[in-house]
Amino acid sequence: MLCLLRNSFFVFCFTALSVIAQETEFVSIEPLKEIAVKPGEKKTMQLYFKVREGYHIQADSRHVKELIPTVLSFTDVEGIRIENIKYPDPKMFYMEGVQDPLPVFGGEVLIPVSIEASKAVSKNTYTIKGELAYQACDAKKCFFPRKLPFEVPVRIQ
Repeated sequence: MLCLLRNSFFVFCFTALSVIAQETEFVSIEPLKEIAVKPGEKKTMQLYFKVREGYHIQADSRHVKELIPTVLSFTDVEGIRIENIKYPDPKMFYMEGVQDPLPVFGGEVLIPVSIEASKAVSKNTYTIKGELAYQACDAKKCFFPRKLPFEVPVRIQ
């Protein structure tokens, strides 16, 4: 009976800790202002992400293919093209139990992205949905991959 209680307590604690860990937000995005673009014009928008102190996220896929990379993606909006996502240079991080340093992003992460309106796009305000997919880690362990959705308001003048 005592063994059964001990096992039940262990399962309860493990489950509770897993739920708490999954509810933790590791990355946030600075509020986005509306971007004004004229038909046929190309502009650069700056996306500012903040990684929670004490954590890092894996770098993009240019560096280590075996890791779950950070990926920035956008939904298509007819007449508006998103391109030239420029991930920053990563910092090298030594994780406990791993021999080689890992390329990571931490702190404030700036990702410039080009946005181009076609000459035929109608003057209107559009919402472009974006998503930052990432895997956060601390010095000892990594957490399940996550996705941070966000929206970019674009006004075609």
